[in-house]
Amino acid sequence: MVLDKRGLEELCSAVINKRNVPDKEEWGKNLSQFLVENEDAFLTVIQPGGNNGDELIYKGLNKKLKDLEIGYEEIKYRESKLSQRISFINKKFGTNLREVSISKKTDLILIHGGGNMNDHWGNGTSLLRNLILHYDVPIVVAPQTFYFTETNISEILKKAKQEIRLFCREETSYFSLERMRLPDNVKIHLSDDTAFYLSKEDFTYSNGSDDKKEYALLCFRGDKESKASLDVNETFKEIFMDWGMEIINEGDISVNQSFEDFVKIIAGAKIVVADRLHVGILSSILEKPTLSLPNSYFKNKAVYKYSLKHFPATTFVG
Repeated sequence: MVLDKRGLEELCSAVINKRNVPDKEEWGKNLSQFLVENEDAFLTVIQPGGNNGDELIYKGLNKKLKDLEIGYEEIKYRESKLSQRISFINKKFGTNLREVSISKKTDLILIHGGGNMNDHWGNGTSLLRNLILHYDVPIVVAPQTFYFTETNISEILKKAKQEIRLFCREETSYFSLERMRLPDNVKIHLSDDTAFYLSKEDFTYSNGSDDKKEYALLCFRGDKESKASLDVNETFKEIFMDWGMEIINEGDISVNQSFEDFVKIIAGAKIVVADRLHVGILSSILEKPTLSLPNSYFKNKAVYKYSLKHFPATTFVG
C-alpha cells in the first residue's frame, strides 16, 4: 500500500479533472455470447444475497437478460425462514436437504455473480453444492471471484453430473480453477462483472445531492475484507482538506445506505476513494475520477487489471 502523502496527492491530481469514459466497446462478451446461444432456454436466476454492490451485479445481469428477451424468473437464496432453517440444519448436521425450490420448467439455473464463492462469505459455494445434488439441469455461475483457502471446490464440482459453467470476472480466479484440472462437464470462462452491463444512463437519480458543494467521497470496508488502515484514511482526508474540498466519509456505504442513497452519494462526488469494489465500479460507470484500493485478498486488484483499467481516470493504489 502506498502511504506517502505526496504520491497519493499526485495520483489524485492526475485523475480529478478527467472525464472517466471507458475505452472498452463491449463488456461481458463471453457471458453475453453464452446467453445468446441459450436465448430459447427458460432460466431460474438466483440471488445469493448481499449488499448494494451485489444489487449492482443483479441489475446488470437482469438488464442483459431483458435486452436479449430471455425468459427467466428470479429467486433469492435463503429468503424464507424455512430455507434459512434447512440451511442451518444442513450446516450443523452435515445433511444435504434441498434448500432451493426450482420451477419444473427451468432449462438452466443461473447463479448471480459476485464475491460469494469463497471462504470469506460462502453463500454461493453452499448454494452451488446444494443445487448440484438436487437438480440435473445445467448450472451457470455468473462472473465471480473464486477464492478458497479451506473449501475443496474441486471435490464439490466432481460430484456434478450436469453441465457446470463457471464464469470468472478476473484472470486470477480463472487460472486458479484451470490448474485444478476439473472434469470435462465443468467449463471455465472469463467475462467482466455483470455490473459493467450498466451504463450511466441506467441511473435516473445519479445527479448527486443539490445541497452539497463538490466533495471527495471516502469509502472503506469495516469487515474481514478490509485492508486500508486508519493512516490511509487520514492521509486522504488531509489531501482533500488542503484542497479546500468537503469530505464525505460515512463508513461503508455498501451496507450503511439504501441503494438509492448509495448511488446518489457516489454520483455527487468530485472524486471517489474506496476499497469497496462496487463503489469503485459504480463511480467509474458514472464517470467519476476513482482511486481503487486493495481488499484483503487479490479481488480488487484482479478486477482492476481485467476491467477497471479501461477507465482512464480510475487508478489502482497498492
